Amino acid sequence: MVQRFPTITQRLKVQQDKNHRWHSLHQRLEAIAPQNSYAREMLELAKDPDHGDRVDFRSLEEAYQARYLAQACIWIAPVRGPKGSDFASQGQAWDLKTETSWPITVNAGYSDERMVAKIESKLNRGINVAVDQTHLSQEDRKKLGDLIASQSNWAGKVMVFHRRATQADFERWKAALTAQPSVASLL
Repeated sequence: MVQRFPTITQRLKVQQDKNHRWHSLHQRLEAIAPQNSYAREMLELAKDPDHGDRVDFRSLEEAYQARYLAQACIWIAPVRGPKGSDFASQGQAWDLKTETSWPITVNAGYSDERMVAKIESKLNRGINVAVDQTHLSQEDRKKLGDLIASQSNWAGKVMVFHRRATQADFERWKAALTAQPSVASLL
């Protein structure tokens, strides 16, 4: 069976819809923040210091991911991290990468070469990497898993997560990150 990717027009429409949903969420969070601590926390997590504390769809998505990892007890009390990273948890800087199999532009979409460049760039600056694979196809998840397993110097510094993960996944990730594991155990 041949896998068919959406056309560029369809992909741009999906991205525009996503941007609109995050913009609507931002407006809702702003409206309820005075009386809602969760909304205040999300807006604070969404302030991106690398972009002048601006809140946009990408920084809101990052805040959601950080909150997700905190609820899973993988990160403890995440806060915005130092320059070049997205968040810090227990003194360790983390950068979030959200990968997708279906490119928005011709030069996007999952690629081992781009992933290595992104991860190495962060690791060389002492920043760990968490990759959200929610929007990767099963084939690309396998390629990413194989890539991470092949890089022994990434052990305990690179993790992947899937926002529809099971509690068993959370427990495995948490144990793996605290025990300085082989990278394969993070998958």
